[in-house]
Parts: sequence; C-alpha cells; structure tokens
Amino acid sequence: MIRVPRAVLLTRPVEDAAPLARRLDALGHRAVVEPLLTIRYLDSIAVDLSGVQALAFTSANGVRALIHARPDAAKADLPVFAVGAATAAAARDAGFALVTSGAGDVESLARVIVAQASPGAGALLHIAGRERAGDLAGALQEAGFTARRLVLYAAEGVTALSGETQAALRAGQIDDVIIFSPRTARQFVTLITQAGLQGAVARLRLVALSARVAEAAKPLAFATVSVASRPDQDALLDLFDAGVASKRQDR
Repeated sequence: MIRVPRAVLLTRPVEDAAPLARRLDALGHRAVVEPLLTIRYLDSIAVDLSGVQALAFTSANGVRALIHARPDAAKADLPVFAVGAATAAAARDAGFALVTSGAGDVESLARVIVAQASPGAGALLHIAGRERAGDLAGALQEAGFTARRLVLYAAEGVTALSGETQAALRAGQIDDVIIFSPRTARQFVTLITQAGLQGAVARLRLVALSARVAEAAKPLAFATVSVASRPDQDALLDLFDAGVASKRQDR
C-alpha cells in the first residue's frame, strides 16, 4: 500500500504539536506547526493535595501546569485519571506511576472514575484550564463524589496566522488541517476569515477529532471533512493511513 505524503497544518499549542509532528513525520508526511492557542500558567495559586484521593486531568497541559506549580506533585503517589492516551503519557512522563485513561472525552473519563474510585475515600481534584469543555467536577459530584476543580492555566488565542502559514495556504502548499477542539475550530474560522483565506480553505481537508469539532468549523467550506472514529490521537492519525476506512463527511 503506497502512502501519499501530505502537508499537514497542526493547530495545537506548541507543547502538544511537537509529538504529533514527530508521528506524522514517521508516517512520511510534513507537519506545519501553527499553534492557535498559547498556554499560560497561572502562578501564585496554591496547590493543596491534602485529603485528595486521586487527580484528574483533561489535557496534557493540565499535567504540565500542575508540575509547574508543584514540581513535587508526583511524589505524593496519588492515582491519576487521564482523559485519553496522550494525557496519560504526559502523566507518566511527569513521574506519576498509577495512571488510568479514559476514551478521549470528559464523559468517558467520568465513567472510569465512578467505576474505579470510592466516594468516601477523599476528594477528586481536577486540574483544569480556564476554558474547558464539559464539567467533570459537576458530573462527579452528581455521582456522589467530593470533587474540586483547580484552574492552573489559561489557553489564550493568537490574534493572527503567521505570514508563513498564510503564504503557504495561498500557494496551495497545505493539504490538511488537524483540529482537536471546538474552540480551536472557531478560532481557525475567525483567523481564516480575518486573513481572507476562505478560498484557500476550499482546497483543504479538515481532520477533526470529533463531530463537535467539525460542527464548529462549518462556517468554512473545506474540500472534505474527515472525523476520527473515536476522540483520540491514534484514531485521528488513522486518517492518514491509505485505505483506512474512517468516518468521512464529504461536502
């Protein structure tokens, strides 16, 4: 089976884009990193782990933010519940030993926590960003758990696409754009419209992590839209393997 190399625009924050770029490179593609969000840690926030039975992370940025705030956090030997495989890998890299992963979304993470944690064993601490999708702490509270949300970082949108990326889009040198979240999709729509690049988008394939991401990007008329079969990075990368039958929405 012959894989056709593609130029792929990555819109994730730079810390998340780097490992994805390496994986695309290993598949024979070329990654163009254009973060639409930058991560800013919120300093001067106390992190109290007393009475906590487990930590919950809905992004790898949450893991990095906790380690920034409490470099010794992994030494507390607390179990970790991670939203998906990439976040779980970040937790293990940070030194956490007992890591359990959900299926890539907040709903599945809540189900895993409810099945494996005990309401009477202490609080569950969700390390979160200022803007987030879903309400993990609320779902856990409804299930009878004591759950707290601690906001340790903010994901801030950039104000414009770089000149290099704008030029590449105008020249037809980008084949695909990968978008992981509805918020990033909305940001992409805004920046493309601001730059007057709607015509260039008509040559692109949108590779979306979920149907909600594809819905948020609907104001732009992509050549095709491919949605990962499940909300995780491995399923998304399957869309770059020739012959893989993933869910597609062609317009």
